Amino acid sequence: NLAADVQQKMRDAQHGVDQQAKDVHGALDRLQANMGAAPLDQLRDDASDVKADIRAVEERAQQLEKAPESSYSFEDWNTRGQAAFSKNAFDEAAYLWLKASQIPNAGAANVAQVLFNRGVAQDQLKQSEAAIATYDEVIRRFGGAPEEALRMLVARALANKGVVQGELKQSDAAIA
Repeated sequence: NLAADVQQKMRDAQHGVDQQAKDVHGALDRLQANMGAAPLDQLRDDASDVKADIRAVEERAQQLEKAPESSYSFEDWNTRGQAAFSKNAFDEAAYLWLKASQIPNAGAANVAQVLFNRGVAQDQLKQSEAAIATYDEVIRRFGGAPEEALRMLVARALANKGVVQGELKQSDAAIA
């Protein structure tokens, strides 16, 4: 009976961990979809769902901070980056997304997304030249990709790059 009770507790604990992972993954996906589309403050004010997503990601990031960074997966770095971004810690977010982009076998779509996110964070910091360089990296690395998800990220990087160049009064470059 004791063994059966322990096994049930282990199954319940595993179910809780699996559910948290599913919730955090869904929250990350939804936050990623809004990355750069609207100011974060506006998203926070407009939707309680966004607040719940931010809370889920921030809670997971707090748990991750207790683990050694040497054990981090792509998802771990990305989660911490998203949590930092949601707290307007753009410099930290840019660094964490750079670390995420360097994880071997992270997948092209994941790498393109976190590099795009990094560019958005750099733009928030008014690091215009750095943001342009990051968008250029997305374009260079994934510009010829046939996958729709990558082509959409390249298109968003091109659009954001043009906006930043326009803000810098580089009209010819923005048009190109």
